[in-house]
Amino acid sequence: MAQHVQYRNQSDTSAAPSPSIWGEFDEAPVGAWAHYFEDYLGELDPTTACGWVITQEASGSLVLASPTSTITGHGILNVSSGAHNAAHDGVNAQIGSSAVQEAWCPTGENALLFEARVMVNDESDEFFAGLCDAEIDIIEQTTGMLDATARNMIGFYTDAGTTAGQIEFVSAKAGSAEQQTNAGGAAALADNTWIKVGFRVYKKNGALRITPYINGEARTDITDTDDIPITIGTGDMALSYVAQVAATGANAEMYVDWVRIAQQR
Repeated sequence: MAQHVQYRNQSDTSAAPSPSIWGEFDEAPVGAWAHYFEDYLGELDPTTACGWVITQEASGSLVLASPTSTITGHGILNVSSGAHNAAHDGVNAQIGSSAVQEAWCPTGENALLFEARVMVNDESDEFFAGLCDAEIDIIEQTTGMLDATARNMIGFYTDAGTTAGQIEFVSAKAGSAEQQTNAGGAAALADNTWIKVGFRVYKKNGALRITPYINGEARTDITDTDDIPITIGTGDMALSYVAQVAATGANAEMYVDWVRIAQQR
């Protein structure tokens, strides 16, 4: 049988999903994976949030953004702190209508993939993009710190303790968490610059691991299963976004060009 070999540059700053994450999915038969892809081209009614459970601290919203000279794309979701009043004001948003839809959970046998193309207006503010169980305070709206206590979550974030220009990665199982404080290397996050953040949860040589990716480049694996949410029924998670201001006098804006999630059936 002929073999196909494709050589790729690990770092991939294009607007498309990263082949290093999605190669296995893209070559699979249709229907072999549960697949969610959102390009934010459809209608979004801010009065109903169109299937999002939104928790505000003083202010915050989800709206579709119009392209500008710096915000370009075909469909953009704006996760915004809105007219803030104090530090840590903003919005906590999770997929769901009357209740959060916790649809994703690593099982150890079936790989789970995630990637989103995002941009922030101020890297010093507080943001989260990833998966989390139902939670109204993913980044605490009193301290500005990520709340991994008792949480099941996998995602990228910046909070009140993040070093300027860095982005952090977390995996937590019922509150047992591994937090990588500099997941993307120094100066991985910059104002008004698109970045792709993703991860793969999969087995390698019989051992479960999570590999985070920044712009398609693999970073340090998490291999401690105590920190990987794999218990169906209690470890289930939903697509989650947070945008909060770090201090008064600013407005936290996270733009999402697209998000993609898939899990082997």
